[in-house]
Amino acid sequence: MARKRKHPEHINHERWLISYADFITLLFAFFVVMFASSQSDKGRAQQVSDAVKKALLAANAIGYSSGPSGVYLEGLFQRMGIADQIKAKLKRTAPGVPVGSLLASGEADIGMQQVSELLLFPGIQYVGPLPAEIQHITVFSGGIHTGAKEPDAAKALVKFITSPEALPAIKKSGLEQG
Repeated sequence: MARKRKHPEHINHERWLISYADFITLLFAFFVVMFASSQSDKGRAQQVSDAVKKALLAANAIGYSSGPSGVYLEGLFQRMGIADQIKAKLKRTAPGVPVGSLLASGEADIGMQQVSELLLFPGIQYVGPLPAEIQHITVFSGGIHTGAKEPDAAKALVKFITSPEALPAIKKSGLEQG
């Protein structure tokens, strides 16, 4: 009878990179800023929507991302009734290309992307988020896979990024703590 050979376990010296990548993905997803009409004050929402429409219609070019926020913006432009009017002005970035690059190069007058992606981009001026009446912040939650190689480290990371100690760094990068 043949004996089963025990294979040596592969030691992954870069396993921290998986947790780090998960952390970055979590932060990116958690703080995606997307835009929507608020139903709380329809009059104020209409004023804000009209002001944003005016700015978008006046722009020569509008940069936006190819990620989920870009998909949402396309729907917002439809709901605002300006999608056809601005279609020729829209410049959608390729995946992984920040909208800030369109602004810095002068290819776009207005850019919309996650605050954290625009805030520290060199060569552009971050003006601020859209008003609350037409902004929707998507909230994501994090979890730890049952097969995680370093569950204690992952728990410590989640605990830290939700702690008051992490708040200054989170705010500095244009994000909000949930």
